[in-house]
Amino acid sequence: MVHVDYDSTLVIVSILVAVVTCYAAVSMEELVFKAAYKKFEKSILIASGLILGLAIWSMHFVGMLASHLPEGYHFDIGLTVLSYLIGAVASIFAVWLTTRPTLPTARLILGAVFMGLGISGMHYTGMMALTVDYHQMYYDPLLVICSILIAISGSGLSFFFVFKYKVAVHHRVALKAVVALLMALSIVGMHYTGMAATYFNESLFDIAKPAQTEQSILLFTIIFIASLVFVAGFAVAVLEARLEQRNQQLMLINKELATQSLHDSLTKLPNRLFLTDYAEVIFPLHHLHGRVKLEVRHKPPN
Repeated sequence: MVHVDYDSTLVIVSILVAVVTCYAAVSMEELVFKAAYKKFEKSILIASGLILGLAIWSMHFVGMLASHLPEGYHFDIGLTVLSYLIGAVASIFAVWLTTRPTLPTARLILGAVFMGLGISGMHYTGMMALTVDYHQMYYDPLLVICSILIAISGSGLSFFFVFKYKVAVHHRVALKAVVALLMALSIVGMHYTGMAATYFNESLFDIAKPAQTEQSILLFTIIFIASLVFVAGFAVAVLEARLEQRNQQLMLINKELATQSLHDSLTKLPNRLFLTDYAEVIFPLHHLHGRVKLEVRHKPPN
């Protein structure tokens, strides 16, 4: 029986890849809640789901490259592509479910289950794409179940925080970072728990193997794609920051206009409009009481 050990540097890289791509996905998903982007809702949902699927896929294969597998392992390209599609489709549907105007518990659970099964389905389909010469792959059923539960629970917690703080004004970058970290940890936790469930037994028969995928080429491809996602996420973050800055400037201008309308431009003292508004706020009950007394005073005798 052969268990898997890891290259610690690539393990850290896999975690960073997951965090960065999840942050990009969360930044994209957050735009759904903004009125200015409502007309692009479908495009944003698809883009967010595709980026989230890429986070799962990239982390998985960097994590696989971090694994010290037995000599002579190969990846089936068709199953590798299928694994990404599973993660992406599940992510799109889960993001759509959890970005509706309301998020009841049933929908949150359903979205978490879809997301968790998408993460798990991507992982185990990716493992099916792996062929190791003269070895058979086996799984520990209990650890497999644990890995799926980790993915579901982490996804549910992430979606809950995204919805709860969708209109937060302060510390938005920190909140998005926390959500991205939660989602990344659910992906990473699921992956390495799934890998802990995996062991290899030597086989006397060589399994027919597909075309070999060079490790360096695969690693370069993943890092390149993750870099593109990082650039896209950074662009979204900059765009969002500029939009927020303009909103704050607009609020400040409106406040200044309101102040100018109530104060004399030369002396800066309150003008007649200010005093009228102030009187209406301070003395409404007194004004009403005066009217009642006046009506009683002018009431004709019986």
